[in-house]
Amino acid sequence: MKLFDDRLLDELVARAKASPRLRANHNVHAGLDEPVQRLFIAIEPGSYVRPHRHPGKEKWEFFLVLRGRLAALLFDAVGKVLRREELAAGGPVHGFEIPPGTWHCVVAL
Repeated sequence: MKLFDDRLLDELVARAKASPRLRANHNVHAGLDEPVQRLFIAIEPGSYVRPHRHPGKEKWEFFLVLRGRLAALLFDAVGKVLRREELAAGGPVHGFEIPPGTWHCVVAL
């Protein structure tokens, strides 16, 4: 059984704060060849996540905010912002799922 507790999240946040990119991840999946990749990401304000997409029909993405707040941005193919949603651990929106091939990025708030 794998447990995901406050200690894990505290350690991940500390690693993110110490990282030059201001983010860190903890992989739950064993390898990149697994069909579903599951991970925790701690991202601090000031970190830059470039707009990107995951091509391939299986590469959907799911986010759930456990602590803090972030903005999720969706773009069209030329970079125009189509949608912005704010997510927070305290709600009212806690997470999102996007289909494969969707241009997106997140911004820590």
